[in-house]
Order: sequence, then structure tokens, then C-alpha cells
Amino acid sequence: MISIETIRDWYLASVIKYGFDEGEFDSAIKLQSDFIADNHSPKLVAQLSEYSSSLKNLGVGQIASDFKLKDTNGKLVSLADFRGKVIYIDFWGVHCGPCRSDIMEHGAAVHDKYKNKDVVFLNICTDETEKPWKKAIRDLKLTGVNLIVDVPNNSQVEKDYSINSIPRYVLVNKEGRLISANAPGLWELINPAKNILDEQL
Repeated sequence: MISIETIRDWYLASVIKYGFDEGEFDSAIKLQSDFIADNHSPKLVAQLSEYSSSLKNLGVGQIASDFKLKDTNGKLVSLADFRGKVIYIDFWGVHCGPCRSDIMEHGAAVHDKYKNKDVVFLNICTDETEKPWKKAIRDLKLTGVNLIVDVPNNSQVEKDYSINSIPRYVLVNKEGRLISANAPGLWELINPAKNILDEQL
């Protein structure tokens, strides 16, 4: 629909990059392959290839990157500690309006819905230090396993999972492999229709 080729190519590349950030890795790879096959701008192709290569660990079935983060008691908690359970990771922030809204409106109901299932909810705060984080947990009545990054907005776990915006949800299976690096939000899990988490339980 866009007649100016350079603008069209830039737009398509931007959409594909957005797909890597907000969609499913494998779907974005397919779009990237189609883009390359159509002989688009070599510069944009190179940029997309470099970007996708940096995210290759986020594909379905890849081993989820492990981490050790402090919980509210100061204890280091690892992703590997929960092997044998499905793990739902919620990357959120104290100052993130959509994060707080999803937690306030749906968090308790979702956690209650799955309380007798083989799933653990890890809530990883990415944007604050300990005192504001703990206050937010109390204010939001946030249940599950609450963890905080060591360096706000610039931690290794954010880099490993390519967290460029929040909220972001990640789903890991019982063997520690990625089911989805862009999993449904809490507002979607509360829906009575069967979802990707239900399929793992």
C-alpha cells in the first residue's frame, strides 16, 4: 500500500522488530525470512538479522535463562528452584501504570484460579529499589514469589529476556524450557476460555 519503497521497507522492518519485542519469536522469525526473501534493503536485513540473533535464546523450546534474585526476605531465589513446575513470570514495575492495573484487577483472581495447580507465579520488579518495591507489594497485596532485580532497569535478567517494556509475561515449562517469551497477561488468564497456561497443566 505504500508506494515509496524505502519507507515501505523501513515500515515492514519496524513491524517485524515490534513482533520480536511483543509477539512470538518463531512468528517474527517467519516474517523476517519472508522479508529477506523479497530482497529488501540490505541494511535493514542486516539490522534485523543482528537483532534476531541477539534474541535467539527466546525461541519456543529454548532453555530459559536462569537467574538468582532476592525475595522479600533477602534470600536468593533461582529459576531452577522451581524445576518440575510450570513457571509464569511477570516482569512489572512500581511506576508502571498498566502493570499495577493488571495486578490490582486480576492478580488475586488469577493466583486463586491456579492455587492448586503445578504452577508458580514469579513477580520480578524491574524498576525500583527495595523500600518502594516492598511498599508496592503491600499496597497491591501481590501474592506469589516476589523478586527484585539487582540493578533497576539495567539488570542481567532484563537483558537475557529482552525486557524493553513492561508489563511482560514469560511462561516456562516443567523442564525449564520456554513456552512463550510473550505470554498472555493476567487479564487474559482470568478468562474462562482455555489458555496456553492451562495447556501445560
